[in-house]
Amino acid sequence: MMRMALFTFSMAGERRSTQVRVRDHVTKCHPYKSLQVLRPSDFSSIVMKRFGFALSGNKDADKNSFPDLLIGAYESDTVILVRTRPIIRPEISVSFSEDGVHLSRLNSSTSFNG
Repeated sequence: MMRMALFTFSMAGERRSTQVRVRDHVTKCHPYKSLQVLRPSDFSSIVMKRFGFALSGNKDADKNSFPDLLIGAYESDTVILVRTRPIIRPEISVSFSEDGVHLSRLNSSTSFNG
C-alpha cells in the first residue's frame, strides 16, 4: 500500500497555520482520507512560518528500511525529520486442551501461554 504526503494551508484565527496531512490514496471509500495530521506545535513551541512548504520523502534517513519525511519551514530556517516507525503485524492463535469449559468442575483452571 502506497502512502502519499500532501500539505494544506488553513487559517486559525488571526495567525496563519499550516499542517502536513499524510494520506492514503488507495482507499476506495475515502479516496483521500487523512491518516495523520502533523502540525508545527507537534514538534516545537516556537512558531514555524511556512511549515510544510517543502517536503522530501521516500528516503531512509535512520536506516530502518522505512521511508522518512523531511518537512521544511523555510521562513523559520527549520527542517523537521519525521521518522517512520516499523509496523508490527502480530500473529495470534488460541488453542484449548479440553473440549470446552465444564461448569460442573468448580476447581478447574485455564491457562494461557503466549
